[in-house]
Amino acid sequence: MKLQPQTTEVTVVTKRNITTRFALNIYGIVLVLGLLLSIYTTTFSFEASLGFYQSEERLMEPKKMKEYIIFIVSTGIVYFLAVNLYFIRRNSIKG
Repeated sequence: MKLQPQTTEVTVVTKRNITTRFALNIYGIVLVLGLLLSIYTTTFSFEASLGFYQSEERLMEPKKMKEYIIFIVSTGIVYFLAVNLYFIRRNSIKG
């Protein structure tokens, strides 16, 4: 009985390195979306008997909600500009 060697092609897949810039951008996305979601989640509460209810008294007025959204979006823009400009400048200095 004669053995026949077989060859197969193997492709190596490397994992993507998670950089600090990537981590800070993901953190910023989660933070901004969480703050925008908090507009609607602050009106929900639990009763003493663990019943779930929505309090209409705690709901923001449309004008205040608009101001809050503008504040969160503008803060998010400043955050992403600061993070990305920092890493762009840092990489250009390293050269």
